[in-house]
Amino acid sequence: MEQYRKTLVHTLKITMYSMKMFFRDRTAIFFSLFLPILIMSIFGVINFDEEVNVNMAIIDEANNQASEQFINGLSDVEALKIIEAESLDTELQVIEDGNLDMAVVLPKDFGTSVKDQNTRPQEIKTYYNEESATSVSVGTTILNQALDGFTHQVFNVPYLFELKSEPVASKGFSYVDYLIPGVIGMGIMFMSTMGVVGVIVTWREQGILRRLLATPIHPSTIITSQVVTRLTISVLQAFIILGLGILVFDANIMVNLPLTALFVVMGAIIFLSFGFAISGVANSQNTVMALTNIVIMPQLFLSGLFFPRDGFPQILQDVSKYLPLSYLNDALRGVMIDGSTLSALRPEVIGLSVWILVTFFAATKMFRWE
Repeated sequence: MEQYRKTLVHTLKITMYSMKMFFRDRTAIFFSLFLPILIMSIFGVINFDEEVNVNMAIIDEANNQASEQFINGLSDVEALKIIEAESLDTELQVIEDGNLDMAVVLPKDFGTSVKDQNTRPQEIKTYYNEESATSVSVGTTILNQALDGFTHQVFNVPYLFELKSEPVASKGFSYVDYLIPGVIGMGIMFMSTMGVVGVIVTWREQGILRRLLATPIHPSTIITSQVVTRLTISVLQAFIILGLGILVFDANIMVNLPLTALFVVMGAIIFLSFGFAISGVANSQNTVMALTNIVIMPQLFLSGLFFPRDGFPQILQDVSKYLPLSYLNDALRGVMIDGSTLSALRPEVIGLSVWILVTFFAATKMFRWE
């Protein structure tokens, strides 16, 4: 009993020592806390949820009642910013300068030579900016719909179909809501993996591990203290990011502290094991950084951290869904966005559990003291 008490005391003391070292290391604090917050702030300010607006110039060569009616109809569309221009050449130059999305030319006979249904369709010329693909696509769709409506109006032809829309209440989640769980997962990966490998390799290079082994303290106590330190910081880091997302960016996410803490701990164990395995192979700081990047960088871009994985090629979708960070991000989003229960997240729990077993086994086999 006395031996267990001493082990616990030693573990707590070394844990407190490790915590103090962490908070005195400005680089560690930057990568663990400020870097995730900085990334969340940058992407939050960009606001990918913003609606697309189309800058469209109209050169009205007809200048008649039909063209005036058509332009007024387009002006009522919120997504369009209509500019009535005089010269096509001037607007083409504006497009080349990148300050205009589209230019539309209404011919002199607009709306006058289409009274007879046997006449050929009038040609409406449009010029567009190749660099504004999204805006041009939206503008072309609206323009086609407006011309179809104008055709029905001219020939007094009834519409064959009527679209009836009924609103359905949605959860109203934004891009920031999607981003926050991913940033939490990224922070756990950076802090757990890079934090451990940095400390262990430094201690090995400076002979600290050798001196610790010469003390009465059992080696498992040292490992346990590092694990407890990183787990504590991971949970603290996750709740700081979560709190800032809600308070600063008005994130509309569900807060389930027990489930969030569970997945944070599971993710931290995986990446801590990665860190111990890498530190067992690496002999220097240069080597350890190269090996760590091999683990981190693919997951950073393939785990759906910033954008959904649905946009990836099929082969990348099939591979990336098995990455540990993908499981972690999906689990956190399930909790925070969908309000899922633990049973509903069974695939993610199984995936994380398998990765815990694999990485823990690798860490025990690859880690070395000398």
